[in-house]
Amino acid sequence: MPRDRTKTYAEDVGEITDIRQSPDYGRFMESIGWEEVVIGATRAFVRSLPILGSVIRIPRANLPLPVEEIDQLARQRRAAVVKIEPNLLLEKLSPQSIGKFEKDDYPILPTKTIWIDLKEPLEKLWTNLEKDTRNLVRRAEKEGVRVAESKDVASFYKLWSDTARKKDFYVPFEREMESLWKSFGQKYLLVAKYEDKIVAAVMILGYKEAAYYYFAASNETGRSVYAAYLLLWEVIRKSKAEGYVRLDLEGIADERVRRTRDWAGFSHFKKGFGGKEVQYAGSFSKYYSMLGRIVGKWI
Repeated sequence: MPRDRTKTYAEDVGEITDIRQSPDYGRFMESIGWEEVVIGATRAFVRSLPILGSVIRIPRANLPLPVEEIDQLARQRRAAVVKIEPNLLLEKLSPQSIGKFEKDDYPILPTKTIWIDLKEPLEKLWTNLEKDTRNLVRRAEKEGVRVAESKDVASFYKLWSDTARKKDFYVPFEREMESLWKSFGQKYLLVAKYEDKIVAAVMILGYKEAAYYYFAASNETGRSVYAAYLLLWEVIRKSKAEGYVRLDLEGIADERVRRTRDWAGFSHFKKGFGGKEVQYAGSFSKYYSMLGRIVGKWI
């Protein structure tokens, strides 16, 4: 039976808890060398570094931020910089929202994404797809692409890392991918097969009412038979069946952010599935040393 998640659903960012503020994500961050520090309802992640002292990340935290406690933590850990990416829409931004943190141009997380409302009937979700997208989902089925669930994280990593390298994306170590998978209780892998070979795959992570389209990949064969289109449609179907009420597609191009200029291809792909575009306020930093201004773009 699917879990009832509707009681925790909210229509607006800032009224929900993002996956990056979940206990599962905290376990993942600790597994790759960050210390989790919980300040009230806010999770901060601290990494000690030689000479610098430390750096601190606070991803997708809800407001109001515990600004004084964050500052105290930064001084205790001799932080060079604290970076926050608040769980806040761009239009809700005000100076009071972020205290003395200043806007920076180096976000770690996507600043713009798409939410698909899974409360809609499945028939409506299908008609929400653009006509070309629906045609390509059907085309993949006619080509013989089939989707199945998998637990083979190692095979998924190989496909994903090969795809990421060709696109010059950051490729984490395999152990990081394994740690991410092990840290989350709500998760699933779907693979698309063509002629009995995996040609596309996707990792979905879940927290409370939302599913997150966290990692996805397809090889050249997969692209030639439009496997990713069928795969994402099956993600929508399965996430709805599991009782999730929102699917976050985890990032599209944002004209404000230089590093997303090469995201046009997969942004066009994601937009074909309908949904609501969500634009976050972005990334903000507080610097405690000159070195902090130098390393702030890399943490």
